[in-house]
Amino acid sequence: FRWNANQNDWNSAGQNMASYNFRKAKGFFDVVTYTANGLQKTISHSLGCIPGLVIIKNRSRSARWLVASSAIATEGWNGYLELQDSGNIGTDYPFGSHTPTATNFTITTGAGLGNSADSFNKSGDDYVVYLFADGDNAAAQIFGAGNNQSILKCGNYTGNANANGPVINLGWEPQWILIKCSEGGTGDWQLFDTMRGITTGYDTNDYGFTLNDSSAENHSSERLETTQTGFKITSTVNVVNRNNGKFLYLAIRRPDPKVAAAPTSPNHVFWMNTGNGASS
Repeated sequence: FRWNANQNDWNSAGQNMASYNFRKAKGFFDVVTYTANGLQKTISHSLGCIPGLVIIKNRSRSARWLVASSAIATEGWNGYLELQDSGNIGTDYPFGSHTPTATNFTITTGAGLGNSADSFNKSGDDYVVYLFADGDNAAAQIFGAGNNQSILKCGNYTGNANANGPVINLGWEPQWILIKCSEGGTGDWQLFDTMRGITTGYDTNDYGFTLNDSSAENHSSERLETTQTGFKITSTVNVVNRNNGKFLYLAIRRPDPKVAAAPTSPNHVFWMNTGNGASS
């Protein structure tokens, strides 16, 4: 893609920007739109598996970003979070008792919720929905050489307020990690990726974004590190490791390293040269 305008939010001269691009693919990610009618409504999607996390935004008016997930610790699909807010879970909408399936999801009427229903079911308004697959669902485990691997996972962990924090087992090493305290205290949305920098094995600072505000990236403290099978929390701060807090996460897999053939000569794996103070 290409930007054709000089705008501070995405193309300010000389500023560093980050961009995340998600491919529409079964077992991974889908985008759908719908027009609300104020009544219960079922919308089809093309994930080919049960979603793990869903984000809904009203396109017609100012309204909250709603985030729903099967991995919200206590409420599951009966709860929600707000992407622009640091608060805890709310309950009873947008899906109510209707659990999303491998082919569709159902929006409730929003009856009795007043203006809150604007976020998902205001009659006549247009909405966009971003759906991330549930990597634990067998229908999402279709990647890799054997067509039997997942490439994302949505789950939760409990904080312990210790620098030797929770270890999250994904079964693979991630490259992109979104974290939010959903219960037990408020907390900002935290986003990390290996392109900007997640340091592992050293007590140095990670590069993180706070999604619910407009601040620049945070590079002031160590937060976590990746492992070959997941990630580990290495900080005591509340936004990633509040004691007994329940944390929602969404993680996306890094590409698996390619296995090369065994070397046939030493210079296939090691090489050196010499120089002096006048040349390099």
